[in-house]
Amino acid sequence: MTANVAFAILVVAFGAGTVAFGWWTVPVIGLIWGVLTPSRTKSGIYAALGAALSWALLMVWTATQGPVWALARRISALFGTPSILFFLLPPILAALLAGSAALVAGSLTPPDVGKSKK
Repeated sequence: MTANVAFAILVVAFGAGTVAFGWWTVPVIGLIWGVLTPSRTKSGIYAALGAALSWALLMVWTATQGPVWALARRISALFGTPSILFFLLPPILAALLAGSAALVAGSLTPPDVGKSKK
């Protein structure tokens, strides 16, 4: 499987898992990705980027469903922060959850797991 196809599947998995079961599936999918990916250092980076992209796409989709800017203004006024943080923090949270889970799983997994045997 090429890297682009695997990354696209990862992004879809993060999005589908979040929609179906909630935010806690992000570290679970990150753990699975970390175990199955042969490159331990890249697994965390790909998981973080995939989760961030997936949540950003989910936020764009959600923005088409209702007045998200009004909600962002109200929440930013409540916390005294800029409105843009409302849109930046969720993908950053997803990236941190998925990336750290993939790195931990990759470091705890024996080297022969996840690699195909010839």
